[in-house]
Amino acid sequence: MTKSKTGRMEPKQDSSQAALLEVKSWLRKMETLSVPKQRTMQESQLKLLFNHACNCSAWWRNRLTLAGYPQQAGSLFTVLAQLPPLMRSDLQEHVDEVRAWHPDWTAKEIFTSTTSGSTGLPVRVEKFSAAFNLLYGAVSLIDHEWHGRDARLPLLIFSADADSVRPDWGSLFAPFQGGGCVTNRFTSNCSTEEEAALVLEHQPAYLKATAFRAAAIGEVFLRQGKIVPLRQIISQYERVTPRQREVCRKAFGAEIIDRYSCEECGWLALQCPAHEHLHVMAGTTIIEIVDEALNPCPPGVAGRVLVTSLQSYAMPIIRYDIGDIAEWGEECDCGIRLPVIKRLWGRRRNLVRLPDGEMRPMVFHGDDVAKIPEIREFRLVQQKNSDIDFFVRATRPLSVEEVEALRTLVLKIDSQLVVTVREVAAIDWGAGLKREEFVRLES
Repeated sequence: MTKSKTGRMEPKQDSSQAALLEVKSWLRKMETLSVPKQRTMQESQLKLLFNHACNCSAWWRNRLTLAGYPQQAGSLFTVLAQLPPLMRSDLQEHVDEVRAWHPDWTAKEIFTSTTSGSTGLPVRVEKFSAAFNLLYGAVSLIDHEWHGRDARLPLLIFSADADSVRPDWGSLFAPFQGGGCVTNRFTSNCSTEEEAALVLEHQPAYLKATAFRAAAIGEVFLRQGKIVPLRQIISQYERVTPRQREVCRKAFGAEIIDRYSCEECGWLALQCPAHEHLHVMAGTTIIEIVDEALNPCPPGVAGRVLVTSLQSYAMPIIRYDIGDIAEWGEECDCGIRLPVIKRLWGRRRNLVRLPDGEMRPMVFHGDDVAKIPEIREFRLVQQKNSDIDFFVRATRPLSVEEVEALRTLVLKIDSQLVVTVREVAAIDWGAGLKREEFVRLES
């Protein structure tokens, strides 16, 4: 190990590690640049991506030409704003046309990421391995550095993968910090109490799990009167609620560290080292938040998330409508000047449909529901006819007053909504690891 000029410990480098650290260093320089300088660097990458897309895909050449490229004078952001959003259906129905392989590439240099998202219909995105893996690794190291993790300490992961034990955090972190045992447990069929027992058994320094799962385990310990110290809870896949953060602080003395990513593009944003909001990885990604007319949303106004992955050469991802709702925040005081996402509202299906057809974000209800301590779980589902079922699992029947209090939480959004509280023995969360506290079923 050697010490860098910044004081960070870094390994004796082979060529791949040197390339990784070079990319990481370049991305970290972006953190301190002014917004105009960030956009200048993004524009240079956009030009390379647009040129490649035009040269290697007739589908993209036509799309960019109609948006004014390359004849459009001025900023390439103007061209970007003229492009129609890239939809999931485009990736599903035009795979061969959207592909933009360079003639020199071979199939061995490409890999495919697949996601079904909220639609149940798979989307396949092809990526140039060498470039994507380098960028993904560099951003992972930045997340590690921002939050001061120590990969020499044990990590427990709850996931849908088979049980396994590894001697270290993997080839990305081991060369930099050495080995800390990583235990992965398949817990999809476990009760929350069984998961809590696994935490006690393994005594990890770090827990990697969805925020919902971590908070549910924390509530088990709080009911038992236990505090189980952790350094951090590493979360992704779903939005994090204030209630989940508070439970984890009480039960574990630890913060939930959030990350924003998608299978189609990789890392999009990382949680700020000093605050709960997210910083966009501007060196790899352009994020737009727009209204239904595709006009930019100002800070504090929720809108659709459009993603441009600046190094997505094998299959360009330009203005991709990822299906999420988010809102911008003001510039951060932490010293990192990357764009701030103040809040992720979740998927577009997390919007409430009002009787007049208007869509509004569903606010977090965890803190209010927690005022009834006997409630163990809840979920809201807006049916196809727009009625809302408020499913509740509690340790005792709710009183008439408590039921009305729960209904009132939703009626604050719009008094014309039809809300029914349904007390159940178990809540149907569906398959997979994600647990959304509100979902709207499409007609």
